[in-house]
Amino acid sequence: MNKYDILVAIDIGIHGGIAFFDVDESNHESHGLLSIRDMPIKKHTNKSGKEKNILDIDQLLFVLEIPTQHGEHALVVMEDVRSFGLGFSVSALMEQKGVIRGMANPRLR
Repeated sequence: MNKYDILVAIDIGIHGGIAFFDVDESNHESHGLLSIRDMPIKKHTNKSGKEKNILDIDQLLFVLEIPTQHGEHALVVMEDVRSFGLGFSVSALMEQKGVIRGMANPRLR
């Protein structure tokens, strides 16, 4: 018997996504895939009037709570983001990773 019912795999970033897998069905052809969702985002206009996409924290919390709403225990895994060698700022990805870790720890374990 597995400790977790659901595996939540997260590809962080504005163009990332969230996949839910049934752990007990991982040996089947579909590898237990239950659903795939785009990373929840919303439009935000900054002080200078420029519009950009940002993480929709309320919608993300709703999505991450789906397993607990069904009485299931979930394990969350996500990619490891590193700042060296990428050639661009990854501060937004690091912030998103921190938000997800904070949301996932008390609710999904």
